[in-house]
Amino acid sequence: MKTAVPYVTTPQNARLLLSFILTWVVAAGVLLCFIVPLHAQLDVRQVVEEGVYKPTLEAPVLDSLRLMQQARRDVDSLCAPHMAGRGYTHEGHTLAARWLVQELRKTGLSPLCDGSYTQSFTLKVNVLQDARLVLLGQPLRLGYDFMPNGACPARGLTTGKAVYAGYARSGSLPAGKLAGKVVVLDADLPQGSREQTVSLYERIFALIRDARPAAIVVREVKLTHSYSQEQWPVPVFHVQADALPFPARVRKVQWAVQAQLREQEVTRNVAAYLPGTRRPDTLIVLGAHYDHLGRVGDATFHGASDNASGVAFLLSLARYFAQPGVEHPYSLAFLFFSAEEVGLLGSRHYVQHPCWPLSRTRAMYNFDLMANGSKGIMTVAGKDYPALYAPLAALNDSLQCIYPLQSRENRPNSDHYPFTQAGIPALFFYTQGGPPHYHDVHDLPGAYQLEAFWVFRKLFIHLLTRMQ
Repeated sequence: MKTAVPYVTTPQNARLLLSFILTWVVAAGVLLCFIVPLHAQLDVRQVVEEGVYKPTLEAPVLDSLRLMQQARRDVDSLCAPHMAGRGYTHEGHTLAARWLVQELRKTGLSPLCDGSYTQSFTLKVNVLQDARLVLLGQPLRLGYDFMPNGACPARGLTTGKAVYAGYARSGSLPAGKLAGKVVVLDADLPQGSREQTVSLYERIFALIRDARPAAIVVREVKLTHSYSQEQWPVPVFHVQADALPFPARVRKVQWAVQAQLREQEVTRNVAAYLPGTRRPDTLIVLGAHYDHLGRVGDATFHGASDNASGVAFLLSLARYFAQPGVEHPYSLAFLFFSAEEVGLLGSRHYVQHPCWPLSRTRAMYNFDLMANGSKGIMTVAGKDYPALYAPLAALNDSLQCIYPLQSRENRPNSDHYPFTQAGIPALFFYTQGGPPHYHDVHDLPGAYQLEAFWVFRKLFIHLLTRMQ
């Protein structure tokens, strides 16, 4: 019997193995260099059937890669530092609107509003510019440890004595002893509490009305920023629970707020359209808001998911349908709303002053929070408008694009709602799953994968090209 000779690693053997591997790597590279250009030269229309990419190997992988790269560039552009969170400080909303107009002009879409791509309107908004809060002798980080409430009034640097009020239950506070003090309270009532139906803001308003404190500090699990169209008589600060683990120890608070209640802030919707190929007199509205929460001091609310992702999705549809030879029966309007974060003001203004008669507007589809999708997509108002939702759901079942595609009742939670109030059937789509960043400084482009972007776009192209 022969004895097996073991393989011995020598410098010569290692060089031979390395040479063999490099030869195959080079060969593979040459092959890719030959295949990729041929693949890239395929015209989009060669892999389109009835206006949509077929979910087969015939659809170029490179097209989907280019689409996702463009989507990320759009999100990055809207979240760039100079955009300042697309809010009402540093002209962020104005810069974002200008960028959108430039992108729409590149696509070749026509302006919708009397020869203009913009529709201006005024709004009232409390603009926070900066804030300071010191607890237990430590300055807190704006945007990360604390946020002033959107209705905060302006205050110079002030110091006051603090009183811990627990959950600030109704009737449990010695109101006379709280006047002129800083009231520190916990936001989240215990599970099973009989008072869980009492909202945080009801407790805050009761304190302001009955106790007349100098300021209120609210300890919360998550910071969530928002705008207001008014100023409260008392500054209210929301503090991350981790930044204040022992609220009862607070004896003194120092604070300052820079804020300005603007009565006539000018902003604008951005709007463009493409005439339909069979029913050009009837309009389908596709909408997404482009504004967000701006910059307060050094804290910028970039709004990648909310709603740079929805804007990128809408721009992707606009670029697709603007291609020569791509047909769609109805005229398509691409509306980018401002002031959604202040209370759906941009969409309300459009509905009150439509650039296209509402009597000839068949439906509205709204896209907001489109950066995720690992757990599917929710359709708000799908249960209210089954005639609008059912064809989409049937197409999704056929193409197997989104799982799950769900529906729920109508709510006043995005720009579809003013259209429904005006009698226009409308649906609002948002993605589910992914990071929990919402109205905070962590809503950044790098946090998301855009899991549903490509397939939901494909589904909508199918819908809009087949619509009867």
